[in-house]
Amino acid sequence: MPEEFIAVLVVGLMTLIPITAMLLNHQRKMAEIIHRKAEPTPELLEVLRHMQAQIDYQQAALEDIKRKSLKEE
Repeated sequence: MPEEFIAVLVVGLMTLIPITAMLLNHQRKMAEIIHRKAEPTPELLEVLRHMQAQIDYQQAALEDIKRKSLKEE
């Protein structure tokens, strides 16, 4: 009985130690990603500029519609 327990304990430790190491390494990497101040890429900046231009266009169109509807009243 004690030999079986020791064998199971050794196999369990041989399995758990690498898994624990992998999880801790993953946790460190995720914490670094979260806490690191990432600079936006040029592609992201271009997408954001394009989206802002679309929003500006839509807002201008809405203002134009509002002005026309107020003139009609």
